[in-house]
Amino acid sequence: MSQSNPVTISKRRLMLYKAIQEFPDNQRIRNALLRTYASEHIKVSAQDGVYINYSRVDELFALELDTKLRKAGVNVWLDQIDIDPDEDWEYAISNTINRSGVMILVLSPHAVDDIQLQQEATTFLELGKVVIPVVHETCDLDALDLILPPIDFSQNFDKGLQLLLQGLIVKSAVNV
Repeated sequence: MSQSNPVTISKRRLMLYKAIQEFPDNQRIRNALLRTYASEHIKVSAQDGVYINYSRVDELFALELDTKLRKAGVNVWLDQIDIDPDEDWEYAISNTINRSGVMILVLSPHAVDDIQLQQEATTFLELGKVVIPVVHETCDLDALDLILPPIDFSQNFDKGLQLLLQGLIVKSAVNV
């Protein structure tokens, strides 16, 4: 595994993300940005925590995903489980966005229309962090600003989970 400093990678990712916003057709910038999303860098980022971002309609899927990821040893955060009832909801989410290294963005037709979900994902990208899109239900992804290709859970949850775990865990020989 590369010994690159995660902070340096995050700063580089942020700079390149901003550059691609300015020059969306520049393939050299896009390729440089994709190199900051190498598997080894994502795994290091995931050690800071994985935030599951989803639309309320997709709550059962998010809960199942959370359960499977925790069982596999991933340091995952899900609002419904990790926010105390008397805690300030917005503060807890903001704090989690700031400290987590990876966001799993659950996509469905409802999620594509969820402005808050999209704003949180954009904030995450603007912090130079990793957003991994996962498709819960088939939807139109053309309007979304995705860097990584989505992992499809819509046809086979277990296959999608295995692909996701390969990208998140240094040792992925885990039974889920």
